[in-house]
Amino acid sequence: MNELRTAVELLRRSLDAIEPHLTGPNVVPSDLEEFKGTLDKARNRVQAILNAAQAADVPEVVVKFRLRRTAHLCQGVVGGFSDWTISARTPGFARLRALVEETLEGVEALRSRS
Repeated sequence: MNELRTAVELLRRSLDAIEPHLTGPNVVPSDLEEFKGTLDKARNRVQAILNAAQAADVPEVVVKFRLRRTAHLCQGVVGGFSDWTISARTPGFARLRALVEETLEGVEALRSRS
């Protein structure tokens, strides 16, 4: 447990050192998004560990974690559409659209079973 406390303290010091660099005229929005994504990933992993430690059904917790992570990634894609960094001309858009359509069909099939 002492190793975890040391890691948390190191993380706190690192975040304190990073904080002054998060504002100002030279900050690139994409860098801030990457920073946010990294923090979100760490937070999601901690939450998954906490949930697994309390859950009787660990596989279900893993599925929920993956679904939350997917939802987070989808929010980023929606943001890309909103700020026009993603469009129909973006490489991979056609594949993304096909995957979304396939996913929606799967969701609809699940709904019809219940």
